Amino acid sequence: MFATQVLLVNKCLKLEYPHHKLSLRSDLLNKASSVGKTKRFNETVTSSFQKEVARLLISTGLDWVKEYALDGYTLDAVLVDRKVALEIDGVTHFSRNSGVPLGHTMLKRRYVAAAGWKLVSVAHQDWEELQGSSQQLDHLRKLLKDHID
Repeated sequence: MFATQVLLVNKCLKLEYPHHKLSLRSDLLNKASSVGKTKRFNETVTSSFQKEVARLLISTGLDWVKEYALDGYTLDAVLVDRKVALEIDGVTHFSRNSGVPLGHTMLKRRYVAAAGWKLVSVAHQDWEELQGSSQQLDHLRKLLKDHID
């Protein structure tokens, strides 16, 4: 995982600071790039939490695309024409002790924003407190309202 994170940090910095002409040495770039080419690494895993949120996204009446590829990242759901990305962040995205997003999640958020996308996160902690589909759909609409109007 470390090699791919180096590659993604490099891509993020290039997006954020194009005038600095940042780049990895070619040997490091080749090594980091080859790590992400294995079948196991590229498998997409859809959690039950993601499936539950995706089911409710249909109710919004918007044209959501699931599992959208963006420069080495997979975004859970996007509105391509509006450049809105919805990340469905389960327990593996947060510290168990503090509930703070972990480094890989923060880097992904930073990269997506630097690439010009509006990012909305549905956190599992908030979702678990909701009672039923009606509250969940209301929660989604509140999270999205500033990004889709």
